[in-house]
Formats: sequence, C-alpha cells, structure tokens
Amino acid sequence: VGFPVDTVFEVDIPLTPSGRGATSGAAVTARLDSVGFTRRWQAVRDGRARGVFFGPEDLASRGEQRVSQLFEGLSDIRVRVTGRFAVVYGDGGRCVMDVWIDGNQARDVYPVGPSGIDEVVQIRHIAAVEVYSRNSQVPTEFRSAMRVSTGRRFDTRTTECGAILIWSR
Repeated sequence: VGFPVDTVFEVDIPLTPSGRGATSGAAVTARLDSVGFTRRWQAVRDGRARGVFFGPEDLASRGEQRVSQLFEGLSDIRVRVTGRFAVVYGDGGRCVMDVWIDGNQARDVYPVGPSGIDEVVQIRHIAAVEVYSRNSQVPTEFRSAMRVSTGRRFDTRTTECGAILIWSR
C-alpha cells in the first residue's frame, strides 16, 4: 500500500525532561551559588578580591584535556612535572598550592599525598575552578594549617602558596 506524496500524518510524541541541558545547567548554577563560588567571582569582578575563575562556560570553551592545563600561563603560578605527574606551584613558583575539592582539602595531592592534580580529578567532572596564587588572596575558610615535621617536633604552619578550589558537577 502506498501513500500519496502530499499526505500529511499528525503524530503526538510525548517528551519528558532528561535531566540534561537547561535543567542540569540550572542545577550546576544553583550548586555554585550555594558554595559561594558566584559571590566570590563577583567580588573579583568588582575588584574587591583577587583570583582567577573558570566557570562552566569557560571550561566548556577552553577544551583542555587535563586539569593542570588550566593553570599553565597564569600569572604567579607554575606547573611542573614532578616524577610522573603535574604539580601546581603558587607564589611565583615558590611552593606547592593547596588543592580543595568540593570544600574539602585534598590530602592525596603531592607533596602531602602520592598523586598529582590530574590524577585526583578529571576535567570532565569539574563544574568550576577558583585559583588564588597567594595565601593572602585565599578566602579565609580555605586557608589551611598543616602540621610540618621539623626534626623531633611538629609545628603548625599556615601554607603560604595559595589555593586551587575545584567544584565538581
């Protein structure tokens, strides 16, 4: 049975939201708002704070394959390959930056842990990144104190090399 070429069929196809697209973009934005990312980003744009921010649109447009590539070429920051992995140094390359993932300090990143930043988190899982190259720029809630061995005793010292704050999707 053939149909004439000018025959039009009307078909109803019910559509249901998939949880992707605009809905997930709104969810990411709401999450970034809830952790203070948007507020801190606005403070930098207004000149009330210092830092470098990569929002969801920035990450999507840049096309880096590894997290460490985000920091290459940023002022006051150096990326070095140490052993088999990349390490990010702040304060003009003087010392290793702290890494925070979703508000928790990453203790498995070199020199405290056995991994580089690219091994700890993959770029496809990141919604946004904040970079503070010096400790004085780091928001207070993300300044850390580490116990450092100095011979027979331990001292608590505040790290001075800035911080990288990573927010996952």
